Amino acid sequence: MKIIGAGLPKTGTTSTAVALKMLGYTVHDHLEHLGYNFDNYCDLLNGVVDENILKEMYEDVDAVMDTPAAHFWENLMTFFPDAKVILTVRDSDEHWIKSAINHLEYTLRTNWWCQHHVYAPLLGLLSTTTRRIRQFYSQIVSLSGGADTISLPDISRSPPLGISRVVLRNHYNMHNRAVKSTVPGDKLLIFNVKEGWGPLCKFLNKPIPEGPFPRENQALQDGGIPIVDQILETTVFDKAIREIWISIAKLGVISTIAVFTGAVYVGLLDLDSLKSKFLPSPWTS
Repeated sequence: MKIIGAGLPKTGTTSTAVALKMLGYTVHDHLEHLGYNFDNYCDLLNGVVDENILKEMYEDVDAVMDTPAAHFWENLMTFFPDAKVILTVRDSDEHWIKSAINHLEYTLRTNWWCQHHVYAPLLGLLSTTTRRIRQFYSQIVSLSGGADTISLPDISRSPPLGISRVVLRNHYNMHNRAVKSTVPGDKLLIFNVKEGWGPLCKFLNKPIPEGPFPRENQALQDGGIPIVDQILETTVFDKAIREIWISIAKLGVISTIAVFTGAVYVGLLDLDSLKSKFLPSPWTS
């Protein structure tokens, strides 16, 4: 690994990941974390495996950005001591808080797997993967913002989502201070995507590409597909949806058998007459 992205979500991580890809690096951003290492992260977050799994996951990857990898930046530094660290930041903690709350509010209002309606937990009963997805995002949102927003019961509360801005501000600033105080200065770039190609390319000793710096995950403002909707196209969510439909089909078969058996038992259906109607005697010409 050559680059460790230590910035929290909503700090320009997606734009930076795209920029790194344009510079020739293989990058695992949030969608790649889901696609390649969802099960590994579930095991890591739940104590099934230890941090050594991170080395196995990323020894052939040039760079990582965004959650959940960003929360393990210090572990990654231990495994890849020659890697450089990029700490993506916003203009201020208030800018980050506003963006994080908007992102979470949109996610909770629009995505079936975490909406606070009765059917969302019920879908978890139909699919093991859905339960794992809900737990996974509850855990990484707690790591990202210092609050468990996925399980909040009411998103119509004021302030939005019932999240303390003090908690978010403290978490953002403490995270950034920890990175700045731990990573040696010659290996650390504190980067705001508004700065464009210059600081990034200088830090990585790369020539500046033609064209503007990428501007990703602006879909809520630009009318594109938000990253929180793109995750629904990953293999993890495909698996969850398949499990739900298989469970519904099984329940349908079981319900049909149960209704038929009950009707026969209480006398609503005459089994002998049904046999004579649908299974005629072989002696009948």
